Amino acid sequence: MKRSSKLITLLAAFALLISGFFGVASATSADVAAQPDSSKVIGQRTEAAHLDQVRTAGTLGAISYRHLWCGVKGDFHLNLTGLGAYDGQAVAVTVVQAGTSGSEFFGAARMRVNNVSVWAGNVTAWVSVEWGEPLCVWTHYVAI
Repeated sequence: MKRSSKLITLLAAFALLISGFFGVASATSADVAAQPDSSKVIGQRTEAAHLDQVRTAGTLGAISYRHLWCGVKGDFHLNLTGLGAYDGQAVAVTVVQAGTSGSEFFGAARMRVNNVSVWAGNVTAWVSVEWGEPLCVWTHYVAI
């Protein structure tokens, strides 16, 4: 049972990564021109991952994790420490608006992940949240 569960997790992560690559490959020149200016990053936050099991950086294997960030508005670098991803490991990050009691929903705010960096077991995601007030958002991390 555990082996099939791991296989399903790996296949889901692979599908997520592949769909992200095709989305990047199909970007038009207008999309490229509208990319955000890195000099306008207005916030940075660092928090530790709360994992059920401690993973040493460099440990091979798939990772799936969700983290709540509050007070996010505009461009932010969200630094998640202790995730256990190794340098060069493929990590996909998504962002979605947080609701009550741990729920997620599509609100009217526009959100995107602009860039992801993996370093020494940690992951930094540059996210943009376009809304008039700071919001709480969930980020999902999938590493394969």
